Parts: sequence; C-alpha cells; structure tokens
Amino acid sequence: MTENEIEHELVAEAESAWALSEWSIQHVLFPSMRFFFKPPNSMATNGAFVRVASLEKLYRTFERR
Repeated sequence: MTENEIEHELVAEAESAWALSEWSIQHVLFPSMRFFFKPPNSMATNGAFVRVASLEKLYRTFERR
C-alpha cells in the first residue's frame, strides 16, 4: 500500500467518523437536550435564554391560504 493510499483511507475513515458524530449530535443530543433540559425560571427573565422564533408563529406567517 502506498503512502497516498493510506492517507486517502485515513481521510475516508475520518470523514465517516465525523458524519456519524454529526448525525448523533443532530438526532440524539439536541432532541434530548430540548426534552430534558429544564432551566430555572430566573433564566427566562434574566436574559440567559432568548426565544429566536416560535414554530407556531412561523407556521401562521408562511402557511398558504
């Protein structure tokens, strides 16, 4: 096996591992954080969290009539 082939194989393995990590973050970590994270009420009023968009309001804005 040449050095170029080894490098290509290592890059392919790294890309595959990265894709798996991205999938896990998107489909496992973020949904579980959204479901299980219950911040104290003080964080809602002190500016620690800011609602950027509401899915319901966006739907009403862009729904077809």
